[in-house]
Amino acid sequence: MQFAQIILPLNLKGTFTYKVPADFLDKIEVGMRVLVPFRGKKIYTGIVAELFNDFEETFVPKEIINLLDNQPIVPQQQLEFWNWLSSYYLCNLGEIYRLAFPSSLKLESETYVRLLSERTIDWQNLDANETYLLQALEVRQMLNLQEIEAFIPKKEIIKTINALIDERYISVDEKITEKYKAKEVAYLRINRDELNIKIHLAEVISSLKKAKKQQELFLLLLDKETENPDKPVRKSDIFDEGNFNQSQVKLLIEKKLIQEYYLEKYRIESYEGKIEEIEELTDIQKTAILEINQAFEEDKNVLLHGVTSSGKTHIYLEKIEDCVIAGENVLLLLPEIALTKQITIRLEKKYGKKLGFYHNKLTDFERVEVWKKIKNNELQILIGTRNSLFLPYENLGLIIVDEEHDSAYRQRDQSFFFNAKDSAMMLAEFYQSRLILGSATPSLESYDLAMKDKLRYVVLNERFGEVDLPEFKIIDIKEAQNQKKIVGNFSQTMIDEINRQLEERKQTIILHNRRGYANVVECETCGHVTYCSNCDVVMTYHKASNELKCHYCGHRASKPISCPSCNSDNLNTRGIGVEQIEEEVQKIFSDSEVDRMDVDSMRKKFAYEKLYEKLENGETDILVGTQMISKGLDFDNIELVAIPKADSMIHVQDFRAEERAYQLITQVAGRAGRISGKGKILIQTYNPLHSVFELIKNQNIKETYQYFLDERKKFLYPPFVKLIMIELKHRKEDKVNRASQFLGSIFRKYIPEECILGPEKSPIARLNNLYQYQVLLKFPKNRNYRIYKELLLKSFDEFDEITAYKSVKKDVFVDF
Repeated sequence: MQFAQIILPLNLKGTFTYKVPADFLDKIEVGMRVLVPFRGKKIYTGIVAELFNDFEETFVPKEIINLLDNQPIVPQQQLEFWNWLSSYYLCNLGEIYRLAFPSSLKLESETYVRLLSERTIDWQNLDANETYLLQALEVRQMLNLQEIEAFIPKKEIIKTINALIDERYISVDEKITEKYKAKEVAYLRINRDELNIKIHLAEVISSLKKAKKQQELFLLLLDKETENPDKPVRKSDIFDEGNFNQSQVKLLIEKKLIQEYYLEKYRIESYEGKIEEIEELTDIQKTAILEINQAFEEDKNVLLHGVTSSGKTHIYLEKIEDCVIAGENVLLLLPEIALTKQITIRLEKKYGKKLGFYHNKLTDFERVEVWKKIKNNELQILIGTRNSLFLPYENLGLIIVDEEHDSAYRQRDQSFFFNAKDSAMMLAEFYQSRLILGSATPSLESYDLAMKDKLRYVVLNERFGEVDLPEFKIIDIKEAQNQKKIVGNFSQTMIDEINRQLEERKQTIILHNRRGYANVVECETCGHVTYCSNCDVVMTYHKASNELKCHYCGHRASKPISCPSCNSDNLNTRGIGVEQIEEEVQKIFSDSEVDRMDVDSMRKKFAYEKLYEKLENGETDILVGTQMISKGLDFDNIELVAIPKADSMIHVQDFRAEERAYQLITQVAGRAGRISGKGKILIQTYNPLHSVFELIKNQNIKETYQYFLDERKKFLYPPFVKLIMIELKHRKEDKVNRASQFLGSIFRKYIPEECILGPEKSPIARLNNLYQYQVLLKFPKNRNYRIYKELLLKSFDEFDEITAYKSVKKDVFVDF
């Protein structure tokens, strides 16, 4: 095979053809990493996607520079999965490669400047920046751009380099850099090659009489080696135990009495504790296992619909055990890192070092180590978030998607859009593995597939141990206001119930799904509010940090002391955020320990673990939080869930608003009374007769899902149609407006008018200084969908031919 199609980590269409040098013809395989030149001197790490002989010589392909692997690093199933993602979600293979690989595994060339020795420097004619750079190069010989930034302003760098190139004092090179470095730990040992312990030991100790600390260090090391000859002695442990320092170690090494050596160590600690057995399954769970096994025998994937606390995790463990016995790999997919802690503890106690995890809180080097362990089949079970779909599994037997309804599986802020749940279904197909989708509140799309028997529907309608489901109570907040039985945002009924829980030493969860302290800081004199300078959104006030934040672009500003418009001091906050709810709770229940769980309070690496520990030890009485608290919290002592402002979940501009409100309330309700069966859910609303609240109160699953399906059918939304949204972005509003109108006119040439909605301004017209317009396409769910998609691609090709619109960014969201 003399030619190769290479995937490059660039957002460019298709793959690129390169010639395979004769030296590599018998070594190169599909799935290997290769170094290739691209556009001049730039060098990238590519993935071999295809090898072939026939090539229409319309151009002369460049040669592959080097092979980076002895065997394929990307399995064939993963490459097929990438091709499917590219085709289905209308994205480029390079985008997928960039997301799939930890960046430390992608060697890239860095631009370096180096000093040319053949010319004598005329220092008189140089400006200050040129002098600094040449002086630095005389010391270091080569510097990259990042190093130059330390002493030359960014905007001056290119000008300075170009001036010195013109004078032929420096040249520019591309140098390949390997980013990943294995972590090494220092160990000490007695130098037995130089020292015969039995004969010379007394001599050695005697020779160290005058150096007491060296003598102590030597004896401590000798004692540790004698006590446990097979266990290496860590240098840091020696320092900790005897208050020694580096100079004493150095002197003993120079005297050839001890040796220092290094061992490679993984950055992520494996579980070393006692392995435990998991509880016996109940009869209902055993029935569910039989149904799942039967579905797998019939090559059907499973939707496991289990009410909260019904023991879905027990069923996962049972199926994981079957795979481990069969020697297969298992992927347990979770929507967020917040859920990994408790599930990890449960699985570690059963599987120990066979278990690993992969999520966005890991450093890039830690991700590389997990990648390598998966590739080498050292981990049999992986708990991960959506990016763990791209790991190089060799023998994937089972994929479990827990909380399959969760919106975190379809994030829109990554390099390309994909739905992790749907993608997991396809990955299972490529690996010929089984799939379980689990949830207490399945998405409408999954429920619809189960009703059509495209997924096997397995139900767990009882809580584990026959514990009762929580009791729901709807509180009319308007009535409480009229009777003046309200304190802040809490009705007296809710306050009394929380007090009762505190008296009984039970824990309470309060849900309010809005970050920050207040939605807006408003001037009551002129009505001025502070907008984000980058986006068309009002900035949210965060009292904890006393600043205004934009939740879209991250922009921050200090809270104004006076109105920037009229200089009035009459500023007030409007709208209720979770921080304000927390403050109110602390005032009303001043003797209680109140904690908050939201994105802002959970930013630190071990914030989740510390909070879980407090909850488990009963140190937290009331936990206030956003939707994060609805997922995975499994504590015995939580009896009450209070939702003071439930209406805010429904008043959202989204066709999924009611479904998500139902899911969120049901999920958070599942945190209460998991052991006692005495869980209570209090929902405060201005509209107690709203369909969603009525359905939640009645707890009739079939009736609830039928209501949602009827609504979607009436207005033509998924699962009855396929949605594709195209979003165009540019810094100039008139340009993106013209581009969107032009794209809309192309669509109307190829696609029926009734399928096209827009173009319109996006609900938030400007984000990150980019103006946004969008077009929504509704396609029928039948054979015509593929035809319409091809027409859509044809439209994109026609749009891309217009040079004036090359600078307009186009994002495509399929099944968003």
